[in-house]
Amino acid sequence: MMRMMMATPAAALIAKTASPLRRRPFVSALAASCTLMHAQQTPSLTTGRRSASTSASMQPATTTAATRADTDWLALRPSFKINASNVRVLHEPSDFFSTLLKGVAQAKRQITLASLYLGTGARERELIEALHLALSTRPELRVNILLDCMRGSRGENEKKSSRAMLLPLLERFGDRITLSLYHTPLLRSLKKKLIPAKFDETISVQHMKLYMWDDTILLSGANLSQDYFTNRQDRYMLFEDCPEVVGFFQKVSRVVEEHSYRVSSKNTLEARRFDPLACSIDEFGASMAAGMRAILAQAPQHSPAQRPASTEALVLPSIQLGCFGFKHDQAITSHILSSTPTDCAVWVASGYFNFPESYQQLVLGQSQGATKTEFKILTAAPLANGFFGARGIPGLVPAAYTSIERAFLRRVEALNAPDRVQLFEWMKPQWTFHAKGMWFYHASAPTPHMTLVGSSNFGIRSILRDIEAQVALVTDNGQLQQQLHVERERLFGASTRVTLASLNSQPERAVSTSVALTTQVIKTFF
Repeated sequence: MMRMMMATPAAALIAKTASPLRRRPFVSALAASCTLMHAQQTPSLTTGRRSASTSASMQPATTTAATRADTDWLALRPSFKINASNVRVLHEPSDFFSTLLKGVAQAKRQITLASLYLGTGARERELIEALHLALSTRPELRVNILLDCMRGSRGENEKKSSRAMLLPLLERFGDRITLSLYHTPLLRSLKKKLIPAKFDETISVQHMKLYMWDDTILLSGANLSQDYFTNRQDRYMLFEDCPEVVGFFQKVSRVVEEHSYRVSSKNTLEARRFDPLACSIDEFGASMAAGMRAILAQAPQHSPAQRPASTEALVLPSIQLGCFGFKHDQAITSHILSSTPTDCAVWVASGYFNFPESYQQLVLGQSQGATKTEFKILTAAPLANGFFGARGIPGLVPAAYTSIERAFLRRVEALNAPDRVQLFEWMKPQWTFHAKGMWFYHASAPTPHMTLVGSSNFGIRSILRDIEAQVALVTDNGQLQQQLHVERERLFGASTRVTLASLNSQPERAVSTSVALTTQVIKTFF
């Protein structure tokens, strides 16, 4: 159905492209971008939300770092070498849930759970019961939970919120468990009073999905709620016995926690370093960015001589605080896409397809001239969109995404690139789709050598509004590559290709002019 790609080891491709007369591989550009990002102390990363020059400051400069030889793909910070056999790809929501329960049951030292929210259903109560048992039987265990304040407090008046669910643990175990609620300083005063509770999270949220116990981390885009445990498809990647990776993301979580409210055992919100409703927004943003930058600067940097073996993999984390001008993840993703060799194929998944113009230019621009880069993009069909069937304005969201798809496909058609840039919609009866990530295949390779996995939807709000975290995982290990390939095939296997003609031929996909126009005005919010 879709053409397969033949295996060429990542190291071999890099060696082939080492000549300065050839286009440098995307991994070398990734190394250059990371090196430059840590070398620069740009004002835009330290002055809070007013940082219009941030994107420009992250463009690659003409330096030696940008044109080094093939081994520079290892000269990354942060970068962690791990055993490839310690990575396991999960496929089902039930696997996600059972792995969380098992991790909580096995944890001896620490559990850190960072998510948008915790639901209030039976499965969530089972998770809380597991936490209660773990804390009761292991006195040395410490638990840290980080959620978004608006989403985590929704339903608080009816005692059906994340806070209400976790309060018994706070009352029972005191300082051994910490619940932090991140509240964006961008939502305050009149804006906070006027925006309804179900819409306040459109401003900005804590969106990282980091689930850690001892030396294990489960990276995902899934939240901690019933549908994500049962019939909402996402991605789930388990990294076991990876203390450096866990330590890095623990530090990232701590920075956000330090800028969040702490929930007391009496269910009151206690400000830490800043009160987001009263502090200077610029100082708040600068402090968060400085904290993240310090973590990146302290992370390990591998010597170019330490090329990963076929038994290893390289983990390259990235962080995004777009609302405060800290665009680490955007810079890395942009450099990966802009430097992908022309004969590669890139497969992309996003539960909410809403690329910013910069990403669209990278995808569509590579479809012009002599380039052969292929992009296969997977998103949710209207029936698989989490907002399908919702009442009021949220119920119009699937139509808004159809409008965005149609506009994108018009651009594809205008560039005469429908064979190189293709759009697919995921559909499974009674399920919704929330998976996100990228898979990179060398020319004719049957398995990918690299994937991006984490919380980012690669959408406008992911780069401008929310707190995001993901990793690039690079490997030559055949077994791990096969795992990634099976994962990608399973997701795309439940999809149907969408073209401009197919959209226009379906009356039910018609979008009113008012919805289309409104989408263009407010699309930075979803």
